[in-house]
Amino acid sequence: GIAQSEDRGRSWSVVTRDHRFIDDIATRPGTQTLVASSQRSVEFFRSTDGGLTWTVQSHFRPLRSVTHGGGDVWYGLEFRGTLNNPIVRSSSDGVGFELLSSQPDGSGGYRDIAFRDADTGLVVDEGDGNSGTGGIWRTDDGGASWTKVLRSHNDFSVTYAGEDTW
Repeated sequence: GIAQSEDRGRSWSVVTRDHRFIDDIATRPGTQTLVASSQRSVEFFRSTDGGLTWTVQSHFRPLRSVTHGGGDVWYGLEFRGTLNNPIVRSSSDGVGFELLSSQPDGSGGYRDIAFRDADTGLVVDEGDGNSGTGGIWRTDDGGASWTKVLRSHNDFSVTYAGEDTW
């Protein structure tokens, strides 16, 4: 199910008791649009009324993670197993996603993604189990090119917190 808080997390109300597995939810700031992903299903869910109702969308592979990139642009991670989880992009306000033509030169074990705007984002690579094969990759051109900014083999998550804070 999905619950929401309108008082900074002090109290919660259940929006839906749908028993689907939800792994991630992202919001489009200043609107009521939400996208929820599930790595257990080729379906993902989209709401335009703040989560009161949801439309089931289909994707050819499950989405592991999703983030809003600005305007009608959203990014996500397909889930294909431990490795080879490519980055996808939506230019249709989260209605559908397509494979990003350029992927970071990492292991493909991407586990989390966050974007500040349509161009600037980070993706977390778990690595292949060997020391130093994972890390955090950054793009400043909407995913056309990627630079490794942190080398590690540990698990990380990434969140954009506003301004230049990650």
